[in-house]
Amino acid sequence: MTKNDLARELAVSEKLHLSTAVKAVDGILRIINESLAKGDNIYLRGLGTFEVKATKEKKARRHQQRKDRYHPCRSHSEIQTQ
Repeated sequence: MTKNDLARELAVSEKLHLSTAVKAVDGILRIINESLAKGDNIYLRGLGTFEVKATKEKKARRHQQRKDRYHPCRSHSEIQTQ
């Protein structure tokens, strides 16, 4: 399901104009993205949990140059459904 499909379903089920439903879906997704970017976890009862997790620094090897290279730590988000 795409974002537009979700907005269409919202418009039909809640009897809204499509433009209003698109704004609502865009707003929700923007808030979720901003919260995850700040490092906050999001808990939606009945849906699941959006968590920000950190990965460890990883060692990689460049065999042709015989050098070790390190990929830095970073964060990524995961969703765990209930």
